[in-house]
Amino acid sequence: GDETKSRLNVATLDTKMSNLQVYLNSCIKGLVGSLVIFCCYAALMAQVVGTDDGFGDFAVRFCKYWIILYQIVPISLYVCFEIVKLFLGAQINLDKQMVDPDTGLNAIARTADLVEELGQVQHVFSDKTGTITQNEMRFARCCIDGQDLGEFRPPSASANGESTKTVAHSETEGVMAARRILKDKSNKLCEETQRF
Repeated sequence: GDETKSRLNVATLDTKMSNLQVYLNSCIKGLVGSLVIFCCYAALMAQVVGTDDGFGDFAVRFCKYWIILYQIVPISLYVCFEIVKLFLGAQINLDKQMVDPDTGLNAIARTADLVEELGQVQHVFSDKTGTITQNEMRFARCCIDGQDLGEFRPPSASANGESTKTVAHSETEGVMAARRILKDKSNKLCEETQRF
C-alpha cells in the first residue's frame, strides 16, 4: 500500500534548473502573455472597425496578428543560450589553471548548467570524505585535565625548506610533553594521558 517503506521513500523530484534559466523562462512567459494580449486587442479593434461579424473572423484575425508579431518572442535566444553554455564549458575543459597537479588531467564540465551557476554560489557544504583535505587530517593540539600539551603537528615544511615527509618524523612539543608525562608514573596526568 501507500504506507509501506518503499512507497514512502519515493519522492517526487523537482527538475534542477539554473537561476538564469528560470529568469529566461519568466521573461519568455511575459513576452508570450503580452503577445496574446496585444493580438487580442488588435483582433478586437479590427472586428469593431471591420465590416465582418462573427467569432470565426475574430479567430482568423487573431491568428494573422500572431503570425505577424510572433518575432517578439525570441525562440533563437534559447539556441544562442545553449551554444554559449557549450562554448564556456569547453573553455573550462581547456583551462590550463584547472589541471590537477597529481594526475595532469584537465577539469571536465559534465553539465552545461555548471558555467552559469559558478558565479551564483552562496553556500558551500562539505563532507568529511577528504575531497578538500585529501584525507591528510593532522592531530593539532591536546589538552588533558586542563593542561595544554602543546602542538602535535610538525613545523611547516615551507618554514625551514624541508619536505613534509622529513619534517613529519621530528619530535614536536606535544609529542615530547606526552612522552615525558608517560615516563613519570607519579605524575597525576599519566593515567589520563594513557587513556588518551
